[in-house]
Amino acid sequence: METLSVLVVDDDDTQCRLMVRAVERNFRHLNVRAICANTLQQGINAARSIENLALVILDLSFKESGPHETLKHVYDFGCPVIGCTGVDDADLIDEGLRAGLINFIIKGTGEVSQMEKIGLALEKFNPGIGAGKAVFNLRRHAKATRWKEWWQQNAVSTAALFLAFLGSASAVASTVWSHNTSAIRHDLLVSTELKKHEDRLTADEKDLGILKQAVDDGFRKIGESDEKFSKALSELKSAAEVSNSERQANKEAIHQFQVTVDSRLEGQNKMLFEILKEIRSRK
Repeated sequence: METLSVLVVDDDDTQCRLMVRAVERNFRHLNVRAICANTLQQGINAARSIENLALVILDLSFKESGPHETLKHVYDFGCPVIGCTGVDDADLIDEGLRAGLINFIIKGTGEVSQMEKIGLALEKFNPGIGAGKAVFNLRRHAKATRWKEWWQQNAVSTAALFLAFLGSASAVASTVWSHNTSAIRHDLLVSTELKKHEDRLTADEKDLGILKQAVDDGFRKIGESDEKFSKALSELKSAAEVSNSERQANKEAIHQFQVTVDSRLEGQNKMLFEILKEIRSRK
């Protein structure tokens, strides 16, 4: 397995060496070595000369450049860069991610948290080296350590609590037995009352069924009555239509008769007029 290099760039030599030792201690089985640089330019020059450089851990605050100026050189390292800062500044983190950083390490957050981010970065950009498994082991070891520390701090108080529990076990058992007896009696009373309510509910359901049947019969009879009424109304409408037809025919017959009578009267009037005219002419 080829050796992978991690470059730590920090002007605080103590912090830089602590980070180097932490990286090599946690990832030594992955054949990872760590190198320290104490200035920004020294780090950029080292990145250009180191073989198999896998990751750079870059502090953002240097004597010669502040965080904003340092972020302008992220791509000068030519490999993935994790930013490192002592202040949890959301604006600075956002600016750093936009400038090209892949993640951030906040100083003072604990070695496990820092090594998790470094291990995940190594696994992401160097698949198959086993950094993911190393991160898992880190978490498991941290959990075991926290449990061990808790037990050491609380062993005496836990033992005392257990003994006190044993000493009061009989009193607790007696109280529980008394409570359970009362609860059983209460449950029996509740069960009896529930049975009465169930019987009443069954009777009410029967009455409801009878009432529902009566309502259905009533609706059925109303439906039959509506059908008969509709039929009678239809017959009445038909009769009215026939009556209207006959009335119209009678009107037409009367009109025709009136026309005939008027015609005959007119003819008779003409005849009388001629007769009168002839009588006058004879005189």
